[in-house]
Amino acid sequence: MGNYPIKYITLQDISDDLARENYERQIEFFTHIDLALGDVQGDTGIPGLKLDFNCGLRLKVPKGNFHVKISEYMAGKAIVDEAASEIMYVSVEKYFISWQVEIFQNGEKVFEHLFNPRGQKIFMLSLSRLLGDNICFLPYVDACRKYYEAEVYYFVPKHVEPVFRHFYKDIRLSTEIEDGTYATCLLGCGIDSPMFMPLDGRIISMSDIGRYTLNLPRRAEYPEWERKERTIKEPYVCISVQASALHKCWLYPNGWDQVVEYLKELGYRVLAIDKESCKLYEGPDLENKIPAGAEDFTGDISLMKRAEMLAHADFFIGLGSGLSWLAHSVGCPVVMICGFSLDWYEFDTPYRIINRNACHGCINDLRVNYYFDFCPRHKKDKHVIECQKTITPLMVAEAINRLREDYNLI
Repeated sequence: MGNYPIKYITLQDISDDLARENYERQIEFFTHIDLALGDVQGDTGIPGLKLDFNCGLRLKVPKGNFHVKISEYMAGKAIVDEAASEIMYVSVEKYFISWQVEIFQNGEKVFEHLFNPRGQKIFMLSLSRLLGDNICFLPYVDACRKYYEAEVYYFVPKHVEPVFRHFYKDIRLSTEIEDGTYATCLLGCGIDSPMFMPLDGRIISMSDIGRYTLNLPRRAEYPEWERKERTIKEPYVCISVQASALHKCWLYPNGWDQVVEYLKELGYRVLAIDKESCKLYEGPDLENKIPAGAEDFTGDISLMKRAEMLAHADFFIGLGSGLSWLAHSVGCPVVMICGFSLDWYEFDTPYRIINRNACHGCINDLRVNYYFDFCPRHKKDKHVIECQKTITPLMVAEAINRLREDYNLI
């Protein structure tokens, strides 16, 4: 970025103390990223004046008698209208916005540009390593390419790369911003982080994150998964009992054992496909193991192998976590045991199980922050994590029965 000082600009209202504190936290988070991105790439035809949209709007103004006006075009809202010299303007907002940039020199307009990614070179990257986040982002890479008729390339964590490549064989993967890139889009869940998208991620479905980040008109869908030859002849169901945090696990005493027993009575092989057969969670400390009656397909099995197992399974039973997203993406019906979020938060499934008579849905509650507090509404009282403790095996069995009837599996 050269030696010019950075001036951050934002569309946010930061007039009250809480908003100001949040804004300053965002600046602290992004300063080292913005500095690491290197110099602004876009040439304007004005010596020293550079503009691109790599991780938000970036405008480099050289020494001179310049006046800069930066607006949100669609709303007609100007956020910068001032004299400028030897300075870098960087937007806090990193998603696609209809930025309008007007540059005046010695009182005359010498440059004007309206953000338009159509036909441009766009780099997209995931900010998360979590499996569920990355699977939910995947269809938006191709949706961006098609909608904007753009040259899109993508960074995805290595463990998700084979699944991405199976879906999208022709989209390039890269680890860095290439020369000539017009815009860079960061894909993140945006929980209490207004720099990632125009809405707080707690009030929209994860399935719509890419839609709002990229300013697309509709939700993107997965292409059909191309199945390989089935290797397990008997009817089977896959299950996942582990998650990225304890408060995503199903905590009804012996619940999984009862469900596995019921599935086996129905004539199914039950395959546990978590990466870990046993996992220690902090919070209170809890060691969570796959149920004794399930067949152990945990361990050193590739994500693609798990995807293929799911693609041929009659259905999948899991949590609000990554393997549920993987099952959904390959077209496997999902029974989701999940009380910490509301029905609409992940993807649409009619077999979502919540005990609505217990405390539930705290991840979507703007009054608390699920990611900062363990069970934010109850801490350590008698109702701690009751959203995941009070879902019963009977509720799960009822969802299984409805699914089997809907798919003519009875």
